[in-house]
Amino acid sequence: MNQTSAMPMTLKILLGLFAAGLCFDAYLLSAMGGGTGVWLRVALTLGAMIGLLRGSESVRALLRAIAVIGFALAAFSLVRMIPVMQISPSLAMVGVVAGAIMLVHAGFMFWTLGREDVELWMARRSFGDA
Repeated sequence: MNQTSAMPMTLKILLGLFAAGLCFDAYLLSAMGGGTGVWLRVALTLGAMIGLLRGSESVRALLRAIAVIGFALAAFSLVRMIPVMQISPSLAMVGVVAGAIMLVHAGFMFWTLGREDVELWMARRSFGDA
C-alpha cells in the first residue's frame, strides 16, 4: 500500500471519535435500556461511519453541514451558561465543559472533512482506487 492510498490520520481520529460515541451509546442501551433517541443516534452514527469508509461524497457534505449546525449549537449553549454561572458556578462548569467538547468536536469534524487529503482519499475509495 502506497502512502497516497492510506487513510489520512485525521479521518482515523474522527472515526475513532464516532466509535467512542457508539461505545457510550452501547453503555446507555445496556445500563439504562436506552430509548428511541439512542437507537436513532446509533443508526445514524453507523451510517455516517459506513458512508465515510466507502468514500461517499454526499455523506461527507452532509456531515460538514451537521458540523456547522453543531458548532452553532455549541456556541449558543456556551452563551446560555453565562447567567447560570451567577446562580450555580459548579453546574455552569459542567455545561461549559460539555459545550466546549461539542465545539471542538464539531470544529474538528468540519476541518477534517474539508481537508484535501481526506477528499482525495474518499474520492479514490469511492472509485475503488484505495
